[in-house]
Amino acid sequence: MRLLAVEASQNGGHCRSRYQQVIELGAELCVLNGLGEAGFWPDPRYRMAGSKKIGDIVDAARRWHQAVPFDGVLTFAESAIIATAAVAEALGLPGIGVPAARASRNKVLMHRAHQRAGAPVARFRYTPRLADALSAAAGFGYPVVVKPALGAASNFVFRADSAADLRRCYAAAAAGARLADWTGFSWSTRRVWRRICSAEMPSFLSTSMATPLGGSRSHHRPELLAGSNRRQVDRI
Repeated sequence: MRLLAVEASQNGGHCRSRYQQVIELGAELCVLNGLGEAGFWPDPRYRMAGSKKIGDIVDAARRWHQAVPFDGVLTFAESAIIATAAVAEALGLPGIGVPAARASRNKVLMHRAHQRAGAPVARFRYTPRLADALSAAAGFGYPVVVKPALGAASNFVFRADSAADLRRCYAAAAAGARLADWTGFSWSTRRVWRRICSAEMPSFLSTSMATPLGGSRSHHRPELLAGSNRRQVDRI
């Protein structure tokens, strides 16, 4: 079985050990990075598209597939989920489909999909402006959690215990999301969506959305991120 692994922008060596596990399971693994390091994966099973744009990655995958057919496409990178779904569709291989991939990467779309399906969902609000966030938090009651809708790996997720906290956290979340590479992976837009949700929610959502009071999830404090890339956190 020949599989194609996709990363829109290589995240160091983060996926290398997982790729090795795929090989140990008996598959032949080829790697396509939109942007990446030369020599990251052995030739001739490694290529770079030279761009992290989805269209360019799809074109590179299509050319490779015509020369050396693949049996499946995969990714271990959150930021490449949409690109990988688009590649699978273009190559006629099994996948989750671009609409589902897009909804899974955008927390606003994901929550709305849960609501349409009747699944239990935390209270949330899309807040493109600080005033929207303050209004939503006043209605929810503090504490609240604010995070970018297009985030990844729980980066730039903040707990706010007051309106003053929220003003700092909102600014830090918005600034952090604008600097993060993954905001450029959703088609051609770099628009950052932000939303606010209640911290009092069913515990089954605590691993991916926000944390119930008394939970063990960590949230960044904005003052610890200023001027630094260190991921210092404050435990709830």
